[in-house]
Amino acid sequence: MKSADGLDRLGSGKIPEASNSPFEWLTNFQSLRHLVLPSSIVFASPPPSVGNASSERSLKLNALHVGCGTSTVAESLLCLHEKNVCDDYRLQYGYVVNVDVDQDALDVVQRRWRQRQMQTQKLDDMTIGTMEWKYLDFKCEESCRSALDPVYCDLVQTSANAQTDLGGGFDLVLDKSTLDCLLCSETDVVAGFLCEVYRALRAPTFDSHESDAIDSNEVSSGEVGLMQSWWGGVYVLVTFHPVEFIHQLLAELPGAKWQIEYEVIRRKADIVDTIDALEVDEVVANNSHSENDTET
Repeated sequence: MKSADGLDRLGSGKIPEASNSPFEWLTNFQSLRHLVLPSSIVFASPPPSVGNASSERSLKLNALHVGCGTSTVAESLLCLHEKNVCDDYRLQYGYVVNVDVDQDALDVVQRRWRQRQMQTQKLDDMTIGTMEWKYLDFKCEESCRSALDPVYCDLVQTSANAQTDLGGGFDLVLDKSTLDCLLCSETDVVAGFLCEVYRALRAPTFDSHESDAIDSNEVSSGEVGLMQSWWGGVYVLVTFHPVEFIHQLLAELPGAKWQIEYEVIRRKADIVDTIDALEVDEVVANNSHSENDTET
């Protein structure tokens, strides 16, 4: 898990039906971009050695955006394409699932996404990726199962390495202050939410030192199921609360083992009056991530 102690929103306010405008009252995607770069997830653990080292390999990751509201974060994730020059990897998000308790907000972002697709010339879904929207009330176990279990089923492959229980497959779970709002609820609601987050995260399916891990040049987890991976999923949490409180909260979650990193981010509120066509956000990176422009 990565914890970014900053400011954010809860996307559950009612949105006028006619409005497609994003609601980014706390901070925009650029302030979080360095935290969700695919390389920061994939290369958090060392990759395995690959037989054909001269071939470029492409990885498409999965993301779950909890409490999405009308944010444009999911759209920005799908447009984020990264070239890792050290290991000859091309990385991007190929599948993003947005969940929220406000159906009006979900309708807004769905309309906006279709609008942006129509504005984009020669949009290729294989390049940009796939987006889904799910109504989900984390206070209700039945709602969680109804929204997420079909997604887990699609992501989990039927192999000897697959998990016996439904879950896993998400490389990123992004939470922009949804946990903060749930902390105003009962303790069991918060525990249930964190358990679901932990359940959603990908678990490594082989040791990073195995030499025969990757045979193909392109692996897409969003379309063909749970890919073989040497990395685990990352929970990026943007919260008002101090890191000591978050540490204790996560430490008390039964059965969970977190590796926690903490960072303060500067607020960058963003009011968007127009909806532009989709554009690929190209990033050239290396394993050290020295190019990240973190603000503290």
